[in-house]
Amino acid sequence: MRVWVPTILGVLIVVLFTRARQSQFLASLPLADGRILHVEGVTFGTHHRMGQHDYYRQFFYWLPLRLGRLFSPKKPEQTITSSVPALVVWVEATDAASGKGVDCQSVRLEFVDQHGELWGEETRDCCWFGPTFVRVGHVFTCFPRDEKTLTLRVTPWKKKIPSQTRFENPARARPAVWEGQALPQRQKAGGMEIVLDRLTLATNGGPKEYWATPARYWKPSWRLLRDGLPLAGWDGPEWKAEDPLGNQGQLPNVWQPALRFSAKFRPSATNTESAPLLAALPKIDLTSTATNWWNLSCRCDSGEITALGSFPPGTHVFCEGKFVTNNPGMGPVSGGAPSGWTATEWRLSASRVQVFDGHYTPSPTIYLRLPPGVFGVRLRDERGRCWLASPEPDGARHGIQPFLLSPPAEVRFVTPEIVALQPVAATFLVKTEPPGK
Repeated sequence: MRVWVPTILGVLIVVLFTRARQSQFLASLPLADGRILHVEGVTFGTHHRMGQHDYYRQFFYWLPLRLGRLFSPKKPEQTITSSVPALVVWVEATDAASGKGVDCQSVRLEFVDQHGELWGEETRDCCWFGPTFVRVGHVFTCFPRDEKTLTLRVTPWKKKIPSQTRFENPARARPAVWEGQALPQRQKAGGMEIVLDRLTLATNGGPKEYWATPARYWKPSWRLLRDGLPLAGWDGPEWKAEDPLGNQGQLPNVWQPALRFSAKFRPSATNTESAPLLAALPKIDLTSTATNWWNLSCRCDSGEITALGSFPPGTHVFCEGKFVTNNPGMGPVSGGAPSGWTATEWRLSASRVQVFDGHYTPSPTIYLRLPPGVFGVRLRDERGRCWLASPEPDGARHGIQPFLLSPPAEVRFVTPEIVALQPVAATFLVKTEPPGK
């Protein structure tokens, strides 16, 4: 006891001192809708972090909630991971009249470069911390990397009157020297041919998409051929562009003299010729409300696939990739997408947190535990016809990928088939002309 008392007191003093520190904003913008948007900070890289670590939640989770609020940080820690180096702009908001924290969403963030071009965000991550504090991290995979200072424009969705601020670029870069080639270009891939015919200057979004930045970009025109003829039964392409500054995405710098375009075509899961069968699963009665447990495994080049089973509509909860029945009672997101994931956690000790992932679905669903790679599920009916089982748009959690079953209403019995979706890919270095020439 003599050892623990001073240790606990010392930790509490550190926590209170950390909590008492006043945050200095990088910038504050009065918005036309009566809010003040504060830029809490800007981070660059693939692993992003903002806020203060919640030591109370980690070490003193067993204390009463009111006491916990005293020691918890005013602005808790939030993290974002990006697949490519990106710039994250962290924002929060207060009411201009009362000074109280308010929702900082329903705004469009974009950068304006020296040419007047707009650069939109790739995605965003929102976290609520209590009833009044919300922080959003706006992720930009493309931005004016060669400029010393960045001009940030913020436009509320309702008022549509922009506000601007400037701050130093934390990731300024010089362009590499690339020598692009004229179009059209073509490359052979997997017995096929990928053709990049032309680039068309296009604008992102549209008049009704007020949330999307109307950024100009080069839109490629692709073709997938075999023996000079177009191929059917292939999805895509999944494509991205990269400029000499390091921007990667579909909205890179239109003023660069060369861009690198990459494309991947994958066969549709219903393409019985090009999507090889890995395993056939037990037949399903789509009118049944019972859960079919399979726990069947098969091998593929990248590891082992496990088919957990087919589940009726509802919410199904997993913990660390395993299905659980003793769970916190999770449900769908109110006003959210028809299907998707939710999450909650239980702290078991100072060093261990148990995370529960709940998947809600309006359709019968097959759950697969998948290794690295891209896989699909097709449904073969009793007449030999194939239908697509749609992968969950919200993705996978801890390796668990849901596939939603929605064949035509007259189809009752189907046999699910797991297939591999191996891509064909090509990369082209293209010479571009500045807009207006």
